Amino acid sequence: MLGNEYAKREEAYLNQLRAREDIRGYHKFVDNAKLNNPDPTSSHFASSMDRHQKDFAQYDKDQRQQENALKN
Repeated sequence: MLGNEYAKREEAYLNQLRAREDIRGYHKFVDNAKLNNPDPTSSHFASSMDRHQKDFAQYDKDQRQQENALKN
């Protein structure tokens, strides 16, 4: 009995693996250049602080002040 259960689970697992790998002729994305995950020494690398700590309100305020200074 336990052998049958094991065989069924193993067959279901293998079917899931096959389904994941079966792309039916479509391109499977492979990021060989690792553009989405660059090396920290690369020029493409941006730390999480640089990517997520953006203060756009301050930038907009500075732009408005410069425009107002030019108008006056």
